[in-house]
Amino acid sequence: AVGSRAALVVVAIVAVASPGCNSRTAGYPPLGKVTGVVTRAGQPLAGLTVLFQPIAGGRASVGVTDSAGRYTLRYTEVADGAMVGDHTVTLSVDPDESDARATLGVVKGLGKQFSFTVKPGWNTFTIKIAGD
Repeated sequence: AVGSRAALVVVAIVAVASPGCNSRTAGYPPLGKVTGVVTRAGQPLAGLTVLFQPIAGGRASVGVTDSAGRYTLRYTEVADGAMVGDHTVTLSVDPDESDARATLGVVKGLGKQFSFTVKPGWNTFTIKIAGD
């Protein structure tokens, strides 16, 4: 029983040390974690796709708003966030996943582009579209 306890301690130490060595994201540009909320007239908007496109070029990051209007950006399947730097931000509605009548008022505000600068670490951006 003593030997198995020692093995468990070694496994626990390896598991704690491993997260910093993520070879799946090796070679990625510097990323900042990005979360936020999308609102219209102070009300959260669900089911919107939030796209952050780096102005200097590179891979875009995408998130989808939940029922509270919150989004979290993903750079790839294995990496959250967006490239550090200036971004053009656009919003869209997937017509297959939304009630067209509920989104008619939102569509008018979706043509606007927003600009945000992603910094290393955590970033929170509130996006207010037409009506706010």
